[in-house]
Amino acid sequence: MAEATSEHYTIISADCHAGGSHAMYREYLDPAYRDDFDAWRNKYKNPFRDLQDGGRVRNWDDDRRISDLEADGIVAEVVFPNTVPPFFPSFVLFARPPKPDEYEHRLAGIRAHNRWMADFCARHPDLEVPVNSHGGTGLPDYGKYPVAAMLFIAEVSFYSQRPFVQFLFSGVFERFPKLKFVMTEMGCSWLPPMLRQFDATLAQMRKTGRTGEMRYTDEHLLPLSATEYFHRNCWVGVSQPGPADAAARYTIGLDRFMWGSDYPHDEGTGPFTREHLRQLFHDTDESEMRQILAGSAAALYDFDLDALAPLAAKVGPTVAEIHEPLTKLPEHPNEALLRAAASV
Repeated sequence: MAEATSEHYTIISADCHAGGSHAMYREYLDPAYRDDFDAWRNKYKNPFRDLQDGGRVRNWDDDRRISDLEADGIVAEVVFPNTVPPFFPSFVLFARPPKPDEYEHRLAGIRAHNRWMADFCARHPDLEVPVNSHGGTGLPDYGKYPVAAMLFIAEVSFYSQRPFVQFLFSGVFERFPKLKFVMTEMGCSWLPPMLRQFDATLAQMRKTGRTGEMRYTDEHLLPLSATEYFHRNCWVGVSQPGPADAAARYTIGLDRFMWGSDYPHDEGTGPFTREHLRQLFHDTDESEMRQILAGSAAALYDFDLDALAPLAAKVGPTVAEIHEPLTKLPEHPNEALLRAAASV
């Protein structure tokens, strides 16, 4: 364990969410679609709790958002969508694919979001965009049935992991060796057993040219193992990690593991990020913690750690604070603390 010190950790959240309000998106929408937008907006009813009432301003209000994050010890963030863009039936990451007659309006809506996001980030700059895949996407639309929510929970992991599987076996990582692929908010404890399985599969294909009765030609064979492709091309943004995710970091590599808060979602670590870190990482070496909390994300996304250091010295948790074991949950603990406590 690191010696307790009064120095502060710099924390970069590899997973946060933001978006504009409908009034904001209207200003970023191509004027040709504004009448259609007004008609759509008059019929729209928002189903999401975090986008209703006073909490929704956390998605776009700089003062509220930065105040919340700094109070939680976080000084920089990687931002994914959160609100509902024009003409979308729901949250953009979970929206079903558009029908042919919906495509034009959906495209206009997502372009409005992208224009808004560019201005939003420009107020507090970040640089470059590796290819990111966020958990929760790609599920079928099961319709408005009671079982749909349960099917989502049961299958969300499978569909979230599919982009990595398809990039691997289709040879994307082989053809584009410099590609940086990030998998965010889908945990990481699933990766070690999957990589072991795929390593064996690829090795057998190279050695025998078959799997059971299935035959493979040279065009199917990949020269590297799944683990080698992962360590060369992939990173994970591990939001509200549990004990199994924390343990998996040694297999996937500390330089590939990025901690995320998932602000402002209810399942995120805020406002108990310090407690969450104490719960999982109190016995972790200081240099390793700095890699987990900021170093890996800074290297991938080009954050300037020297520029962030003065702010971290004001709002970040101290090394001594994080190295104090969490022996008692705070009053009204959030979901992240309760999940981790139940997994110990």
